[in-house]
Parts: sequence; C-alpha cells; structure tokens
Amino acid sequence: MSIRAAIRRRISVRHYETKPVPEEMLQAVVSFAENSLALDDSIRIHLHLVREGRLVAHRMTPLTGTRLLFGSAPHFIIATSEEKPLFMLNMGFRMEQMILFATQQGLGTCWVGGMFSEERIGTFLSLEKGERVIVLTPIGYPDTSFHGRLAHDAVELVAVNFGRRKALGQMA
Repeated sequence: MSIRAAIRRRISVRHYETKPVPEEMLQAVVSFAENSLALDDSIRIHLHLVREGRLVAHRMTPLTGTRLLFGSAPHFIIATSEEKPLFMLNMGFRMEQMILFATQQGLGTCWVGGMFSEERIGTFLSLEKGERVIVLTPIGYPDTSFHGRLAHDAVELVAVNFGRRKALGQMA
C-alpha cells in the first residue's frame, strides 16, 4: 500500500480483535518509528512496546480499558521524549510516520494524547531523568465485526471533533 493510500485509509481504531500481533510485525513498527525522520535529531525519544495492552488501558481513565474504549487492544506503544524546544512537534511528526506504517501493515491505531496521567502510565516504564510520556497508541487488528463497527460509529458520533476532519486536498 502506498503512503497516499495509507493516509486515505487510516482511521482511529478503538476496538480490536484480541488476537495478538506477531512479534516480528510489532518490532518492525517500533523499529520504523525509531528510525523515522525527525524534525530535530537532538531530541531523544523512546518507544515502549507493551505487549499486554490491558495493563495500559486500565491505567488511563475509568472509561478506558472497558469494552467501550481500548479494552480489547492487545498491545500499546507508549512514546516518550526528553523535554526540549519543539519536542511535542517532533514527537507528533515521528508518531504519525509510525501510525501510517502500521496502517500499511493492516494494523489499527488511535492517537491517545489527553486521556491519561503521565504519572500513572510512567509507573511501569523505566523513564530517564527529564523524559516525559507524550502520546500512546493501542495497536492491533481492527475489530471489523458488527459489534466493532457499531461501537466505532457510536464513539465517533459523540467525539469532540466528529465531522471536522479536513479533506486531504485541504491539508496540503
């Protein structure tokens, strides 16, 4: 799949099959992100692969980790960065490259930026001094069953930015 096709196909996936993703594929996604183009090479980032997704989902908020939101995600990738000028922009640029790569592999993801406490998520990571949890994503095979599609549509309907996504031609 081309990068343009991945951009058109990519959606936020909040419901996953419980089937685990093969280790080689998970490592390929993390490796791709670690070697992705950076806006500032001097900013240190780490991508932490959590193979037991429920460990992350239950630490986010009371709503997450339920059947309604991310509870079925088999894995999570937690992105951390040292805090320097432009660190958030740098992380966003690199994470989006990783998310599009995962989409090309047939995997689902969902940007999660404000639904967690850095302290709660950071408790089971070995963070270096000055390193912050910036963003995370569940990763796995999208649940395309009737329940998965119905749940996705229900969440999209009440989402804050529902219907406000710009067309690809308006972004370039």
